[in-house]
Amino acid sequence: MIMAFVLRHCLTKLALDDLLTLLHIFFPGSNFPSTRHKLNKLFAMCHDKVEKHFYCAKCQVNEYLGTVITQPLCPVCGADLTIESNTGMFLVLPLDCQLREMFEHSNVRDAVRYPYNRTKQDSCNIEDMYDGSAYQSMRNFDADCISMTWNCDGVKAFNSSTRSIWPLQCVINELPYHIRRLQVLLTGLLFGLSKPSIHTFLKPFVEQCRRLEDDGFAWYDSVSKCMKVTRVFTVICSCDSVARSLLQNIKQFNGMFGCAWCLHPGVAVNNDSGGPPKRVYPAQLYPPRSHKQYIEDAQFVLDNGEMRNGVKGANPLLLIKNFDIVHGFIVDYMHGVLLGVSKHICTLWFESKPSANWYIGNQKNAVDSALLKVKPPRNLTRTPRSIRSMAQWKASEWRNWLLFYSLFVLDGVLPSVYFVHYMLLVQGISMLLSKSLSPHELDTAENYLNMFVREFEVLYGIELMTYNIHLLQHAASSVRDWGPLWGYSNFMFESNNGFLLDLFSGTQGVTVQICNTFTVFRSLPLLANRYINIANEHAHGFISKCLAKQRRGKKANVTGDVTLLGAAKHRKLTVFHKCLLEVIMTGVVPEYLHFYDRAIVNSELVHSESYGRSARRNNCCVELCDGLKGIVQSFVIVDSNCYVFFWPLRFSKYLFKTSRVKCMNTIMCTCDRTQLITRPANEIIGKLLFLAWKTTNQCYVCTFPNNWEVD
Repeated sequence: MIMAFVLRHCLTKLALDDLLTLLHIFFPGSNFPSTRHKLNKLFAMCHDKVEKHFYCAKCQVNEYLGTVITQPLCPVCGADLTIESNTGMFLVLPLDCQLREMFEHSNVRDAVRYPYNRTKQDSCNIEDMYDGSAYQSMRNFDADCISMTWNCDGVKAFNSSTRSIWPLQCVINELPYHIRRLQVLLTGLLFGLSKPSIHTFLKPFVEQCRRLEDDGFAWYDSVSKCMKVTRVFTVICSCDSVARSLLQNIKQFNGMFGCAWCLHPGVAVNNDSGGPPKRVYPAQLYPPRSHKQYIEDAQFVLDNGEMRNGVKGANPLLLIKNFDIVHGFIVDYMHGVLLGVSKHICTLWFESKPSANWYIGNQKNAVDSALLKVKPPRNLTRTPRSIRSMAQWKASEWRNWLLFYSLFVLDGVLPSVYFVHYMLLVQGISMLLSKSLSPHELDTAENYLNMFVREFEVLYGIELMTYNIHLLQHAASSVRDWGPLWGYSNFMFESNNGFLLDLFSGTQGVTVQICNTFTVFRSLPLLANRYINIANEHAHGFISKCLAKQRRGKKANVTGDVTLLGAAKHRKLTVFHKCLLEVIMTGVVPEYLHFYDRAIVNSELVHSESYGRSARRNNCCVELCDGLKGIVQSFVIVDSNCYVFFWPLRFSKYLFKTSRVKCMNTIMCTCDRTQLITRPANEIIGKLLFLAWKTTNQCYVCTFPNNWEVD
């Protein structure tokens, strides 16, 4: 419990020393560990799971030396390895140990059956990565196997230093997304000034992946009381464009043949801001890369000593059997679309020279006036910020801008030809993020994005055709192979990067601190079950609360699968309310009932329209399981069942629709205040984003493309 408290509040070593001293003052003679050293000894078994791997720090290739340095000189450069500064170290946390613990001591063993137990909206549609053609074509993959998505990227460790940590992280694809994004495994970690050598840093990872694919990992199934073996296929890598070129071992996007998926050579153009020429990507389509061709290009490099098609040489990832060196890398929409295209085009609109045809920098006040009035539901963690601060916007804010806010606030501000062109991007990406996408809709989204890229060159000029614009032409292919963009985006890995940065203090031994603390974090539930009496609910609840990555709300009244919050208002039913309840209830409706303004329904926080304490949020617009939309008036409990009263929102029209593209997320609705409706509260399946009232009974709302993504 002490360690859980330390991890939750990111206590420094000094704070932990003071806490232990304080506990011994209050409880003299107790068996609490009296020093930090004694506390750490209790978790020594966790630290033993971390492996140290060494490499030569003097070599240009960072020659891998193994887990023990057995030779005095580097076999490549001859550096003296007895000198500590000549050797580098990175840490490895074996995947088989982490997977075994997950399967034996959590509900993961049941949750990985999700691909086979889920209920699809349409059997022909793409609704998760299991519906992608590449997933379904994996060789020797059956129900006793799992697959993984992995990520490797640099994260700046200190504001005052250029040193970065390079975590190697994995998630299990077969878990439902809401579990998948929280169960991120750390399998490698390097800390240094420069990018790692893939031949060195990926060597233990590749060996693990090959072993797990061939032999799997053994674990004890406490239900069937027998040992089982599960094989693991490493199939997807999700990372940004800079890390992708490093891991793929090809030229970066600013070099010739720098695209990860096609043989587009790019065009070098003069840089208006001075400096060397920059590389742009005209809208023309080029032949796609393939795994086979990559191997041929790598062999050519080894035989002739010169690059071909941007490939620099051999790649250890080729040793992973089911990993496609081309299509195993996906388009990450977080970096490529949100922090790439969306940010790029907004910078053009608001920061270009006033003579540009698309310039609207003089309309910032009008944009802010509409933007800052939007009150998003709690699904969106961040409320809108001024367009003047867009340089500081996070990726989640760019997502909200692109999908929900931008069309509404730019309507009538951005010149028509640029606005209609931008609609192609918004609708294309919205469709690729859908919870259910038909083959026809996928083709339509691909067509929208291709049109956006072609017309971008005409409207803005070839010199502004960045690599991120070019990536839009490959986004639909990633969805066709591996499912919707949200299923493998970098959001879950970036979120875990922030968690890792909280696991160390000071500047010494950063990798060891992170790995040791991470193993303790993952082992605490297991240790709690082993050493704390299962009947001690308070202790187990405290540990679960401390280790939870998500905040938990305070419960007031749990009725079935609905949690009602706040104080109840005991009042007499009106005749109208009573008639509505009598229609859907079989028993007698009491005269007096308890009314509530807030509830958590299907993990969604919902407010009544009259709830006034949430000044910058609107959580009252909801959607029900039959597609009906409404504005919540109140919740009520009758015979231990919860019901919701709401005014219906009738669809009026799509707000942004032209002969070329129809944006289906933003709609205008009519609110019928004369027809109050009541339904069981658990029929609420999601919320809508309320934008503004047009008149007293007409409003603009946005639907969410899927129910999985959260900030």
